[in-house]
Amino acid sequence: MKQIRFSKQRKAIYEALKNSDSHPTAELLYQQLKEEYPELSLGTVYRNLHFFVNENQAVRIDVGDQVEHYDAVVMPHYHLYCQSCNALIDVHEEDYNYDLEKRVAKKTGYDIDSHSTIFYGLCHKCKN
Repeated sequence: MKQIRFSKQRKAIYEALKNSDSHPTAELLYQQLKEEYPELSLGTVYRNLHFFVNENQAVRIDVGDQVEHYDAVVMPHYHLYCQSCNALIDVHEEDYNYDLEKRVAKKTGYDIDSHSTIFYGLCHKCKN
């Protein structure tokens, strides 16, 4: 098995992603880390995020706002997206509908590993 090197920057990027519940973009992670790691480039953040996605250590989320969001929670789960303030939050694991995968697989004949659902609307803050 290939040994994967974890540099200080890669570890910092992953830790920042893991400790975030806001599903940050590469730019947000870069802004968060650049003071502590002045040699860090935006390209390095992008490359490492793509690495994490390819290694199944993170997922890429496209909510249609022209930027990629990232999440270190790789277990299947849903998301809520506020169309006003752009907040992107998790719907907890116990609400994930595994039965939907089984029903769709049975109806279509597909072998389904997982599915992704994003609910769009207004959060309680923007609604008020």
